[in-house]
Amino acid sequence: MRDQIKREMRATALEARPDFEEARAARREAIALTRSDQFDPVAVAALLERSRASEMRGRARLESGAVETLNRLNPADRAALAPILSRHKSRSKESSKCATSTGKAAAKSSTASEPAA
Repeated sequence: MRDQIKREMRATALEARPDFEEARAARREAIALTRSDQFDPVAVAALLERSRASEMRGRARLESGAVETLNRLNPADRAALAPILSRHKSRSKESSKCATSTGKAAAKSSTASEPAA
């Protein structure tokens, strides 16, 4: 089961990758334009908007894929994997694994506090 979940999450991440690449490219372009002598605030704002939209599209793909995967799991495994919905990379190694029958990962992830956004 764990390998299947990893494969599904990786496939979802690969589907979202172009969105995140587009977001980074637009942001780099906005930065370059801001540094240039031809600074155009309208163009920079449009590039930043494009970057945000691309990032949100990628995030939506990741989140919907995660929800689809979580929907197929039993409650203990779902609880253990709930931290994947966090926008932060501060998940512990333990909580990124499928829950075992003892539920240690689920207990650990439910006691961790969520960092401020």
